[in-house]
Amino acid sequence: MPKISAERKQERRAEIIAAAMRCFGRTGYQRTSMADIIAESGLSAGAIYGYFAGKQELLEAVAGSVLGERIAEIGVGADGRPAPRSPRELALMTIRGLRQIATLPLIVQTWGEAVTDPELRAIVLRVFPEVRHVFEQSMVGWLRAQPEPAPADPEAWAQGMALLIVGLVQGAAVQTALLDDFDGEQYLRAISATLPG
Repeated sequence: MPKISAERKQERRAEIIAAAMRCFGRTGYQRTSMADIIAESGLSAGAIYGYFAGKQELLEAVAGSVLGERIAEIGVGADGRPAPRSPRELALMTIRGLRQIATLPLIVQTWGEAVTDPELRAIVLRVFPEVRHVFEQSMVGWLRAQPEPAPADPEAWAQGMALLIVGLVQGAAVQTALLDDFDGEQYLRAISATLPG
């Protein structure tokens, strides 16, 4: 049997993740079965299970894909750390990026289900600290480059701002997913007028 190249393995993995994302987006995480994902992908069960042990691993991969895209938007500075960005830039960039995701309702649904589902909660508890950490590093870099005197403890300031930004992003996501009359542009303007940067 011929071996599959590393590049083809990555492509196949991405195909499976995309199929899972479509299924989760249509029927939600709880109502999607592995059989649904297998049918959506057009692959055999063996092919799917060769990459993922089950639905939870697939959801983690979906979350990792979305997270990776958001972190990639921030970029990398010359020191290899997240590029310096202001709180305003981080909030606006992240919210604009999330609003483009077709499966945004799935993300909101996952947050809700994570309150009572320990497996989903474990995924959320792995993702959010990573997001906050990237935001913190980015803002500390930005703060240190400002001509004004920095707060006495830049790291503590950035931690507080990261918590605020995550809350603003969650608020935008929930309102976008649930409210037909949500004015996303007004929300972004309010952020621009409020956050530093």
